[in-house]
Amino acid sequence: MRSTQAAKSSGRAHSSASTTGQDSIQVDGSAFGGLGAGTLQAGVNFSVIAGPYDGSDAGTNTNFASGDATFVYSQADGVLYFDANGAAAGYTAIADTGGSPVNAADIHVT
Repeated sequence: MRSTQAAKSSGRAHSSASTTGQDSIQVDGSAFGGLGAGTLQAGVNFSVIAGPYDGSDAGTNTNFASGDATFVYSQADGVLYFDANGAAAGYTAIADTGGSPVNAADIHVT
């Protein structure tokens, strides 16, 4: 099992051969919208979209719709994004997975 830590201030993490369910991305909740410790929940604070992410459409994602912190994985570019405020301006690319899929259980908040 490989683990990648992502820090907002240090730029984007890169992982070229991750396996969903075996590898993980760890994020510090205090640096990512004050998220509580644990794994993310699909449809709540994590979503997967087919197209590129532009900050305006996160698919089914309760936190995004409420303007709260959330993660979005784009299948089109293999990038995991963090959006601190839903559809309001601004978001950050935090991990380039090299096209390897990511699901909510792969992201652990500490």
